[in-house]
Amino acid sequence: MSVKLSDVAEIDDVAGNGQYAIGRWKVGSFDVTTPTVNNTQTLRANQAAPYAVGIPLDLYSGPSTGTLACTYEASTKPTSLDGSIAAGTFNGAGSSAIINLATKVITLNLSLDIGADHGVTVSKANILVDMPTTGGGSSVIAETVGSDLSKPYLVIAYGTVTPTSGDVGGLAVFRCQ
Repeated sequence: MSVKLSDVAEIDDVAGNGQYAIGRWKVGSFDVTTPTVNNTQTLRANQAAPYAVGIPLDLYSGPSTGTLACTYEASTKPTSLDGSIAAGTFNGAGSSAIINLATKVITLNLSLDIGADHGVTVSKANILVDMPTTGGGSSVIAETVGSDLSKPYLVIAYGTVTPTSGDVGGLAVFRCQ
């Protein structure tokens, strides 16, 4: 499979520090090509494709006791899948994560506002790094990045169903220690 981005687009919500980088690619088109399909998708003004890159960090090769408390570092704005409403706000102050180092299980709470939906929460327990977790109208995947196993960054990609804004998604980064 290959993906080719258009030459004309916009990038928004850029954040990072050399350990990770995130952003939101919007108002452009991309081609997805497989051996059997060539498909062009166009993102409108209120749609986006969030992206994250970082220094790979294998949480399983680090400490095996205790917990890491994770605080909000950065995020992309939540966007609706169909682009029918403007991008929302990620509420970093109402979001947190905890990593159990013995089990490598993550407990996560996210908070966001989009359209008429305020205080939308995505809460998940029993998230494993690198493994998608789905249920209760939302899905998340968590990755650890950075250069210090005792202070990793936790990158979360999420999607959730909201009461009136439909399906929304985005990225959030947490600093753990």
